[in-house]
Amino acid sequence: MRRNWLRYVLLGLAAYLAFLAVLLPARWLAPHLPSDIRLQGVTGTPWRGHAERVEYAGYAVDGVDWRIQAPYRLVLGSLSWRLRIERGALSGFVDLGLSPGRITLENTDLNLNLKLLEDALSGLRLRLDGRPIHLQAEVLELRRDGPGAARGMARWEHAALRSPVGLALGNLNLELTDDDQGWLGTLSNDSNQLHIGGTIRVLQGWAWNSEIRLSPGPEADASLRQALPLLGRPDRHGTVTLKANGTLTGPPGAQ
Repeated sequence: MRRNWLRYVLLGLAAYLAFLAVLLPARWLAPHLPSDIRLQGVTGTPWRGHAERVEYAGYAVDGVDWRIQAPYRLVLGSLSWRLRIERGALSGFVDLGLSPGRITLENTDLNLNLKLLEDALSGLRLRLDGRPIHLQAEVLELRRDGPGAARGMARWEHAALRSPVGLALGNLNLELTDDDQGWLGTLSNDSNQLHIGGTIRVLQGWAWNSEIRLSPGPEADASLRQALPLLGRPDRHGTVTLKANGTLTGPPGAQ
């Protein structure tokens, strides 16, 4: 009898704690987040809520809604949110999975502000123009020590360089896959004025390198043919190859 009484007490306590967790205001979580993450205008609960603004590492997104998916994953040490982001540096939808030392993006449909790319390639001092980059990905995995799985496509419509030279790039596509070294992005475009090809790799330790080939297309005008040699020495076919490398900041929360 005593053992049954204790069992009912424990079940009641567990039910009470679960009830509190469901009703706990989301704003109570803000003080317990990493110090470089700031939330404004938080409403709802940790399970389903809204933030008017989320700031991290100099970036900001506005109008973020979240909903926890598959709560049973908490037992396995992971947590999955369905995020809807209305505006700011990012906008769109993504399933965000968090587990120790790893962040996973699934079912991703996001528009990325060009500033994100400019900042990632700050060493090249590029200034960009065109529509936001549209990212659709089945999965993108960011680990503590480097990239993991990747399957997706990024499209940049009406892409253009404003500096160091002005150059129209057409509609630019980047197919994302993974291999033993990390992420592999394969570049292509649909312009008859300028052909773009090559690869961008993100490696373990968040190092990256790129080898991009630019060549005049059949409709290239004289100004474009004159501009290409300003970027690098062309080969006998008129193709200019640009190589660069650097190191990215690791995924948030995985330092």
